[in-house]
Amino acid sequence: MLCHFSIDDVCRSLRWLTQKRPASLFDMQLFGKIQEWRHKYGLLTTLYCFTGVGEFDQMQIPEEYAKEYEANSDWLRLGFHGKCGDYPFSQERDYIEGYNIAAAARNNLRAGTTNILRLHSWLATTEQKRFLLDVGIETLLYPNDEDLPYDSNGEFIQDGMVHKRTDVWFEKLPTLTPSTLCIGNDKIVAFTHEWCFDREADKIEEALGIYREHGYSFFA
Repeated sequence: MLCHFSIDDVCRSLRWLTQKRPASLFDMQLFGKIQEWRHKYGLLTTLYCFTGVGEFDQMQIPEEYAKEYEANSDWLRLGFHGKCGDYPFSQERDYIEGYNIAAAARNNLRAGTTNILRLHSWLATTEQKRFLLDVGIETLLYPNDEDLPYDSNGEFIQDGMVHKRTDVWFEKLPTLTPSTLCIGNDKIVAFTHEWCFDREADKIEEALGIYREHGYSFFA
């Protein structure tokens, strides 16, 4: 049994890294915590990142951190989430430009990559999906919406792309129970957001322990 864990809307940590230049990636609170969870629970984490915000974009991240990104690429992955957090994509040129900048930054940093994405505002047009398929994306993580045509495994295929249900949204869980954590599913998709990570960290850690107790391992 498998669990996918990710953090959406990641950008503030990357901007802080660029501006403050700590000795290590893991001197940052978010990165340090997920590294701790890696050691405790064998966690694999995907950070779904905005290309930039304001005057910052990922190409500004100093390449001095490339060795750490590369050394941890087996469990720490970076994925495209959106060009910026101000609005969903509307124009195809914005979408492609944002993806290409993020991909170039990941390449410069030798960071771990993923073929599974969750996009800002969830959905993608047919043209956007074609672009993502062409660059090697195989799965989109989609909303937990009963109007979508999920099969018994929580998946459907559309426009040649696998769409996978997102099961657990941590900041929306008032309590942790086997039911709210979807214990029993062969694959569980769980996530939170960077902006509320500190507030949700204790809840997430408790959930990770529960998943491990029930025999789940993690994938990215």
